[in-house]
Amino acid sequence: MYGVHMLSFYLYLIYYYHIIFLACPVCATTGITVVDTADNYCTNVFTEALAIEEDTAACALLKDAESTCCPVIETPCSVCAEGITVDASQPVDSLPQGTICGDLAASALLVEDTSAQCTVLKGAEETCCSPIVPCTCEFGMLLQTYLFPLS
Repeated sequence: MYGVHMLSFYLYLIYYYHIIFLACPVCATTGITVVDTADNYCTNVFTEALAIEEDTAACALLKDAESTCCPVIETPCSVCAEGITVDASQPVDSLPQGTICGDLAASALLVEDTSAQCTVLKGAEETCCSPIVPCTCEFGMLLQTYLFPLS
């Protein structure tokens, strides 16, 4: 019985050695940086790459998926540059259902600033990070004068 456990242990070590040192490095530095498609294309490519050695033609083909699954973002989309000014759980009606303000900044980092996706994300700024405008009305000035005098 002891021999069977040792054999299993050695096979386990060999398997993880292969994954760590020999596997095809698809999206190795960043991981998958996009929202995966409905058919889990990027997840499937990433998983398949673990079973393939690096210096093979199959690995080269899988690495072609990097432009789709983990693109290098030169200039990330700048959304809510001053931060979110509402509760992070606030839903964003202009984005797909379930998107909340707290997800906005993280999503923007994965999109180029000049892309159409960035334009869509910037449309959510009105909901999530509208500027706080000081009151310039007469009543506000009265409150400031009597409650918070400058002197």
